[in-house]
Amino acid sequence: MISTNLVALPMGNHKKALGLLAFIGCCAGLGCNSSVSSPGASLRTVTFPSASSQQWVKQSSVGTSPSGTAVNDFTTNISLSSQGNNITALGRAVPNPLPQNGAPPIPEQEFLASYDTSGNPVNSVPLGQGNLAGITALATGTPDGNYAAAANPSTVGNSPTLLPLNVEKFSSTGAVIWTATLPTTSQFNEFRPNAITANGSGDIYVAGSVTTSSGELWGIFFAKFGGNSGTVVWQDEYPSNTQRTVNNITIDANGNLYVVGTGSSNFASQTTPFNGTSSFLAKVDSTTGKTIWSVSAPSGISFLGAAVNSAGNGYIVGKFGTKQQIGYLAGFSTQSGALTWQEQFGDDLLLPTNVSVDASGDAVFVGGVPGAGFVTNGAASDLFVAKIDTTGQPVWMQEFGVGQEERASDSVAPPSPYVVTDAQSNIYVAGITSGAFPGFQNPSGLGEVFVAKFAAQ
Repeated sequence: MISTNLVALPMGNHKKALGLLAFIGCCAGLGCNSSVSSPGASLRTVTFPSASSQQWVKQSSVGTSPSGTAVNDFTTNISLSSQGNNITALGRAVPNPLPQNGAPPIPEQEFLASYDTSGNPVNSVPLGQGNLAGITALATGTPDGNYAAAANPSTVGNSPTLLPLNVEKFSSTGAVIWTATLPTTSQFNEFRPNAITANGSGDIYVAGSVTTSSGELWGIFFAKFGGNSGTVVWQDEYPSNTQRTVNNITIDANGNLYVVGTGSSNFASQTTPFNGTSSFLAKVDSTTGKTIWSVSAPSGISFLGAAVNSAGNGYIVGKFGTKQQIGYLAGFSTQSGALTWQEQFGDDLLLPTNVSVDASGDAVFVGGVPGAGFVTNGAASDLFVAKIDTTGQPVWMQEFGVGQEERASDSVAPPSPYVVTDAQSNIYVAGITSGAFPGFQNPSGLGEVFVAKFAAQ
């Protein structure tokens, strides 16, 4: 049985202690499973040292609604500029309240909010030009200093039968560089994006869910768009007999893609078979779109995010169970997908959502701690940011927030909050709050965007 040795964090009276990090043997409440045993490692229990390195936090209400209604701002990603001098939170504004009882749909508004490394505002720019008014909008920075976003061309209150995928590349001022579409077909009538990334040449990769024309079969898709023109270079669809989704996608220094997702049954590609069960990790050739390898998560575990450092060390963050329960961390081999170590941490509902690597190759991950009800779905919390080294050893953890930040929802991929690091290993976190950080006001209690900086340690 794993004990719960907790470490207190000096972050104020309302903060709760963050818990244990332990190598997995048999997980309490889940039963023993040989596939979950840490390979070549004995069971050990360690704790995160506490940290206090937050340098600044900025909060803003960025989004607008064409109808003039109030909006909830949702952060969908965070990006560091190619020069390393600007941090940009990308998101979407959803009307509040939502249209009801057949009322005309109201378009969402995508936006970016940028700050310099000292926290000074750079700009706030509306995006989309009507092409990205979708409920699954997301975005990423590209190496040329521009951005790319993917969404369905739908509006809140309206669910069209056919949902093609729109991808748009735009400058830091919001000017559209190109727009591309992945159209529906006789076999697939919806491409719903969940994750996006870019390579060193600025090519864009999008992954997400796909449905057949019957609307009964769910699977996933991958697609590559040329960075200069938006031309579709390749696309692959992987049908499934139950709902399946991509949770995140990342790219390594050699241009290989790593995709994590969840689902409840096996499915086969039209080109290359996956062997995913409840959750999967796959390596994809970014030149051809073909699967190099894929592995299933240990029983009872969902993979939520992945990152790979320049030395080829892979990291996974996730959770135990079908609901938001105990946090999960693992290392994996980029050659085979085999898990090299795995850990659990926290006593309950301490859920990591996204992971990045710093200049030293260590992993920095973020997540949520249960808190007061959030305005959108009751899933609110304080947040945490933590660091582990390449072997999974804890370096530090810090909790922050005002108790009204949105933590991960099972219905959102990739889930909030988001993290990125710079060349000096400083850490930037973006997310959503319905409260007010010190120095800010939010009398309406609606969702607003925040960006926070933590010093390298």
